[in-house]
Amino acid sequence: MLSRRLVSWFLLLLVAVGTQSFTSCSHPEQDQLTLADASVVWWMGPGIIAQKQEIYQKHGLSVKSFDVQTGLASKNAVLSGSADIGLVASSPLATGAFNKENLIVLCSYVESKSLLSVITTNSGQTSSFSKPVPPIAIVKGTISEFYFYNYLTKTLHLQSNEIDELVKNELVVKPPDIVNAMKGSAKSTAIWEPFGTMIAAGDSNLRVNRPEDIYTHRIYIVTRPEVLQKKRVAVEKFVQSFAEACDLIKTDPTTAKGIIKSAFPPQEQSMNALWDKVDFSLKVDYDDMKALIVEDGDILFHLGLTPKDNAGNSRHLNSEDVQYLFNHDFRLTK
Repeated sequence: MLSRRLVSWFLLLLVAVGTQSFTSCSHPEQDQLTLADASVVWWMGPGIIAQKQEIYQKHGLSVKSFDVQTGLASKNAVLSGSADIGLVASSPLATGAFNKENLIVLCSYVESKSLLSVITTNSGQTSSFSKPVPPIAIVKGTISEFYFYNYLTKTLHLQSNEIDELVKNELVVKPPDIVNAMKGSAKSTAIWEPFGTMIAAGDSNLRVNRPEDIYTHRIYIVTRPEVLQKKRVAVEKFVQSFAEACDLIKTDPTTAKGIIKSAFPPQEQSMNALWDKVDFSLKVDYDDMKALIVEDGDILFHLGLTPKDNAGNSRHLNSEDVQYLFNHDFRLTK
């Protein structure tokens, strides 16, 4: 059974790492940025390291941060103007690309194929990966829903009618409610780390299914074109700070783990198990990024979540749709 303590941990981790301004000294406006920070899980540790190690300050940058629960919320904060910088996965970018949302992608800094899993109730299945047992708790519109779709189609090779039957009574929940759902009527779920590990820990009735060849998960640093135009130097300093945080993770993983663990004590088991499965590298391989966003667009299409034209027809996302996200002259300066 899932403990009351675990539920409390889950809620705490989702709602706060600590909303604060990272620097107390005054800076010119062009050296100030506001971050909608979704760094509430260990694998988004470069942001925690940049803060705790005072890397922003070293570059003369003032970063004011407020916490959000998901990359979608981070993206929306940037679009609304309440934040200059967001930390976003591919799926919200794919959704926004259909409407040419006012964003640009600067780089990515986290990549993994192992940060999501499908948790199922043991039902005597002996196959390598278990078929989910309904009712299934789903956090709609997030990377977990995308991973779940690929699990059903790529791992289990289910057909559309089989998927429809499986999810017809799905439980739509918000991230803070996933633990309670699994304590209650839900028999299966798809969720990101560390919560898959935390939910299944010590419960012999639950099975963690983690195929590593079905979904590539990246986190991108995004902004608006006008922010890059007006605060280019500050944006460059911000990205450089993340690059240095990634370098610390690679060159001194013991120190990096200690910093991140101190921010997220309940996540240590997940972090220790999957640390080597995460590539903490700042990347600007825009063609690969575009391909991943288009792949998420394909999942949106199959889930029936793409916009429809006046005739009621949907279409797939293509590389031309997402090219605008990369139409900028940002370059990382060493």
